[in-house]
Amino acid sequence: MFFFALFVIFRPSPVIESEPPFIELSMAANKLKRSVLCINGVTNDRHFDKTCFAFMAFTRGNICLAINLITKCHECSSVFNLSHYFYSFFCGDSSVSESDYLDIANQLGCKVAAIKAVADVESSGDAFFSNGKPKILFEAHIFARLTNHKYDQSHPSVSSRTWNRSLYTGGSQEYARLEIAMSLDTSEALKSTSWGRFQIMGFNYSESGFTSVEAFVKAMFSSERKQLDAFVSFVKNKGLEKYLITLDWASFAKGYNGSQYEQNKYDIKLHKAFEKYDKK
Repeated sequence: MFFFALFVIFRPSPVIESEPPFIELSMAANKLKRSVLCINGVTNDRHFDKTCFAFMAFTRGNICLAINLITKCHECSSVFNLSHYFYSFFCGDSSVSESDYLDIANQLGCKVAAIKAVADVESSGDAFFSNGKPKILFEAHIFARLTNHKYDQSHPSVSSRTWNRSLYTGGSQEYARLEIAMSLDTSEALKSTSWGRFQIMGFNYSESGFTSVEAFVKAMFSSERKQLDAFVSFVKNKGLEKYLITLDWASFAKGYNGSQYEQNKYDIKLHKAFEKYDKK
């Protein structure tokens, strides 16, 4: 109700066609942000300025700058956590419906249950954490590889020569690890993180249909549908749709999660999840 009330109060007037959409969004967002800050008891102009700067950086596409700013300003996070709510309100519903799944299944030529099975295994079917941020998992061994192991000694919690399960903090706490890595190398940190409902690695931004990892991450924050579209692009560019069609879970698991998929019985989990959804 809190989000809905604020959205109704500050719903902008219709955008003039010749006016860049982000201008109208910015005007309404500024009003909403000031109300959020006041409700939270944050009235310091310095914090407000940082929040404005962070959110405007996000809406204009500079996701790296936005997250960096938020990392340094705790008060900014309450607004940034609402980012996908902003997109839902101004740009349409951010959630996906059964018709969305059917549309994607038709594009791939597979059953809806096959797509839902992947989402179920990757993220328990949820695109976002309860705080509004996309589900993520930061991979320290990937970050170490992408940064040539320069931080292995100084920051072992986020840069590891080998995969180490004990480094995971789980849930939304993974953002704390991401923020540490971003303080070292923002772009490579984003690439070293898996994102959203389908947990696509940031370094796969190109195969997911984006020109930069920043654009990819912005889409992950924006809506569930954009996460779904990124999955379709990734599957097609990797040539994995044939395995979804034939239900060859071992081959799909190898192509989607790598040659070590058997260690986590990924193919078996996919098969069980498919059977669950195919019966519905």
